[in-house]
Amino acid sequence: MIGASLVVQGALKVRATAVGGQTVLSRMIELVKTAQREKPSIQRLADRVSAIFVPVVVGIAMLTFLLSYFAFDIAFQKP
Repeated sequence: MIGASLVVQGALKVRATAVGGQTVLSRMIELVKTAQREKPSIQRLADRVSAIFVPVVVGIAMLTFLLSYFAFDIAFQKP
């Protein structure tokens, strides 16, 4: 329910100018859904780049940690 009226006494006369999918709210909802479905080309490019870049950076970080800890015997120290 979006809105409501309470008639305490007497009658209420209403004229509907649009119903269902023809209302302004319904059109706004459809526009938002369409905007969420369709990504701009720059966003699609960023998604493709991050799908490769993030795992590569995490892999390099893990490799750096493993090499420094096991190969070069750099241990953790308390400051």
